[in-house]
Amino acid sequence: MRVLVFDVGGTFTKYALVEDYEVLSRDAIPTPGEDFPGVISSIVDQFDGLDGVAIGFPGIVSADGVVLFAPHIPSMVGRSIKEIGGLPVRIDNDANLFALGQYVLTRERGVRNLVGITLGTGVGGGIVIEGKLYRGRGGAGEVGHIIIDMDGPRCDCGNYGCAEAFLGESYFPRRCRVWMEREGRNPGQLNGKVLRDMAAEGDPLALDCWRWYGEKLSVLVASLVNVFDPDAVFLGGGLSGAFDFFGPSMSVELRRLLGTRIDGVPVGPGIRRDISPFLGGFELFRN
Repeated sequence: MRVLVFDVGGTFTKYALVEDYEVLSRDAIPTPGEDFPGVISSIVDQFDGLDGVAIGFPGIVSADGVVLFAPHIPSMVGRSIKEIGGLPVRIDNDANLFALGQYVLTRERGVRNLVGITLGTGVGGGIVIEGKLYRGRGGAGEVGHIIIDMDGPRCDCGNYGCAEAFLGESYFPRRCRVWMEREGRNPGQLNGKVLRDMAAEGDPLALDCWRWYGEKLSVLVASLVNVFDPDAVFLGGGLSGAFDFFGPSMSVELRRLLGTRIDGVPVGPGIRRDISPFLGGFELFRN
């Protein structure tokens, strides 16, 4: 089976040709804000011998493939893509594809139940139960909108204290900036990469920021472990690359929050994160 898989992000859309779980080629384009189906269709037309198309979409997608919420591509809200050029299309949340890809990569190790958390501009999630993606009515896995502090900051969703409002890259660097300015520093432009580089250079305030990040992340992870008791929790997204800096504080807090319940549940960066969404998209046609 040959499937063309699109991993849609807020800025760039990556795509890859996958044949029988082997990623053959990859490329990327700027994410189209308008005429999204037309742009995707023009890329599909460049490939021969396809059996289907899979799309990992940054938003909430219903069980029947209708986009319900799409902050980066609002023109897609209320729309669905059922087929392109006579080919069947599977469209699902992008974090679901990451989680499903992690299942493909670890099932031979006996992993059947897992939670995937993507730490990027926002915070997404995917849940695999007994080898099957759990969708609920379509929007399951929106772990970024689990409220971890009712007195926390306002999230773009309108609620207060969502995990995303602490852990998403749209929020976390702003909080770090406030702390640094209180210490009389002008940190300049801050984002996840800059904070990671600062921590790697031993900057004490950046290290404190990442320690705090790990503590807040532990609250989200502990809640998910309590609910799903998974075999593993895998982290993806750009901010997961700073695991060396937030992982230790997260682990300490997880032990405090969960005790022995965390024993045997690895929590850390997913494996082969570069190809995980593409394998997850291919698995949509088998799952």
